[in-house]
Amino acid sequence: MTFLSGVFYSIQQLPGTLRTLSQFNPFFYIVDGFRYGFFSQSDFNPWISLSVVLVCAVGSAAFAVLLMQRGYKIQK
Repeated sequence: MTFLSGVFYSIQQLPGTLRTLSQFNPFFYIVDGFRYGFFSQSDFNPWISLSVVLVCAVGSAAFAVLLMQRGYKIQK
């Protein structure tokens, strides 16, 4: 997933189908945010990238808390 996220290239160089597929990759938004932070250039709106990263982080944290509360398959 990291290699399809535009680490080594701009996704603007990809054909339409692969460009659309790359936009569903959460790593793309992380890489694009770093690129904007270092070079002030990005392939996508930096505020949308930040929003996607925050939503993924909050969703992952909520899922982790849910699993910890359930204690799925923990032996007592």
